[in-house]
Amino acid sequence: METGRKRQKNADKDAEWSQLMEKHHSVILRVCELFYPNDSYERKELHQEILCHLWNGFRQRGNDVPEGIWVYRVAVNTAISSKRADECRPENVPITQTLAESMADNADMGRERMLDDLHELVMLLEPLDKAMMDLYIEGYPQAEIARIFSMTETNVSTRVGRIKKKLINIWEKQ
Repeated sequence: METGRKRQKNADKDAEWSQLMEKHHSVILRVCELFYPNDSYERKELHQEILCHLWNGFRQRGNDVPEGIWVYRVAVNTAISSKRADECRPENVPITQTLAESMADNADMGRERMLDDLHELVMLLEPLDKAMMDLYIEGYPQAEIARIFSMTETNVSTRVGRIKKKLINIWEKQ
């Protein structure tokens, strides 16, 4: 009997969630467009993040603020946090591109030769950095690298950025 009531309550909440999203979905899209007007990938990422924040706060939301205002507040606050995180995050430039540009300035090398040189440089790194860069060069996404090394994606991103700078400095000194 108790599970029947619980099931009905959950069904009611699910229906309420669906109605909320139908009613205010345009607000979420507008906020995403406002913060990322020229980047559809970032808009989609922000949209998903906003939905997650709304979902997480949905069951605890009180009725002291109208739902439209609540949705807008959550969307804007999530977007602001996302933008701040983007500003702190270093630009993701593929290491092969960065080093290739640096190497191309010094000599006209073939791609295979550049990759050989890159691997030689990577071998000079500490073991953890070496393993991380190997995965990065092989094209593993940073989220996967983070899982492999039990780190946050932000830590991996920061560390990869620092390793890239270190490799470029080593290359330029040679």
